[in-house]
Amino acid sequence: MCIVFFQINHSCIAKHKLIIAANRDEKFNRPTQPAGFLVDNPNILCGLDLQPDVKGGTWFGVNKQGKFAFLTNYLTPIDDAHTNKVSRGFIVQNFLENEMNPHQYIANTLMSREHRPHHFVGGQFTNDCQNMDVSYFGSHDSSSPLKLADGIYSLACSTLGTKWRKVDHGSNKFRNVILNSNSSTEDLMDNLFTDVLSDKTPLYPDELVKKQSGSYLPEDFLKLYCSVMVSGHTEYGTRMQTVLIVDDNNQLYFAEKTINPNAVEPNPSSYFTFPIEKRAKL
Repeated sequence: MCIVFFQINHSCIAKHKLIIAANRDEKFNRPTQPAGFLVDNPNILCGLDLQPDVKGGTWFGVNKQGKFAFLTNYLTPIDDAHTNKVSRGFIVQNFLENEMNPHQYIANTLMSREHRPHHFVGGQFTNDCQNMDVSYFGSHDSSSPLKLADGIYSLACSTLGTKWRKVDHGSNKFRNVILNSNSSTEDLMDNLFTDVLSDKTPLYPDELVKKQSGSYLPEDFLKLYCSVMVSGHTEYGTRMQTVLIVDDNNQLYFAEKTINPNAVEPNPSSYFTFPIEKRAKL
């Protein structure tokens, strides 16, 4: 997962309690299973990374109780793919499977292990779905772990609040879509896919991205990378687009689109909706 825009309404007085719009950028030949309920744990809805060394991992998921999580990596000038650090692939799924709240999970699992560089946001509904508990952790962010208040947030492959041009641009688009939405939840989802996640506005050069990447990424790649939707490269780009919304009736909506310009078959899309199963009061 490489860029995520999300709005939290802890007070749950708005039409939508939670809105998440996310793009996962990855190599097109990396084997991936589209979102669905897991065969060995049908309580969890997510896509799966089928890469042999991290098979079964995921980047974004939710369970039937409305517990949700997503992950981005951290852009570094050094390729750490073959280091001895722990894979990031199972961070999200492990959170969705256990009973720890977001802060407990961060303290007990993420801060105590040497995972590869990443950022994690985990949340859950509490008190009969009347409140939310959402926390952020970044392996390169000294201000985390951080409990998130109501508001709109954007997270790419850098620390929360980093002013990459594509982050600011996408955040403004995200905010405008939400503020101007007076129609159905399904229409809001469509607008998030088309107006936010599929925005290819070139936002190059970006000195913050260039500085963080060092010499790891060539200029021609950076020109494509500095857009909300990464496209135009033959081997790498936006692979998955996901929108998750929870409305004021605790109905959860989850939609995903798969993108692969090199695919012979039509790219699949998936849609799920279900009422959140209420958790016991904490």
